[in-house]
Amino acid sequence: MAVLTGKESMEELSGLADDIFIFFGKGCRNVSKLYLPEGYDFQLFMEPFSRYGHLSDHNKYRNNYDYYRTIYIIDKTDYIDLGNLLLIESLNIPSRVSVVNFEYYNDPGVVKAILREKEEQVQCIVCQNEIVPAAIKPGKTQCPELWDYADGIDTMEFLLNL
Repeated sequence: MAVLTGKESMEELSGLADDIFIFFGKGCRNVSKLYLPEGYDFQLFMEPFSRYGHLSDHNKYRNNYDYYRTIYIIDKTDYIDLGNLLLIESLNIPSRVSVVNFEYYNDPGVVKAILREKEEQVQCIVCQNEIVPAAIKPGKTQCPELWDYADGIDTMEFLLNL
């Protein structure tokens, strides 16, 4: 997940693009859900996300993009088309290849409560402000530190205690 404020720099949004697109968005630490402030300007994504425009040339990625875009059109589902990524308002955390879910928020406190409630379902949270104190900086989800344990479990300690 990622929590944005609308005040992120282009460098931070470029890092978020990495967090979304690396491994086609299907890595266990990829961002598949965005929390955005009400009225967020999606045009901010256009430049940094365009670095991954080459994915449109990848047959399997493009098939997913075209398929879900067609489904959203047929179902009359509102979506935002960035040209290489579809954004859809959804409560779901996991998303499809070429799709990222998002929710709007008005109160950062509500987002904190939602994140606490869903912490067992999430590998990492990207955020560059005080909303999520222990968050990962944009662009770093696929670069965990040695002490960033999968699911919060110290593997060596687990093995030593078998």
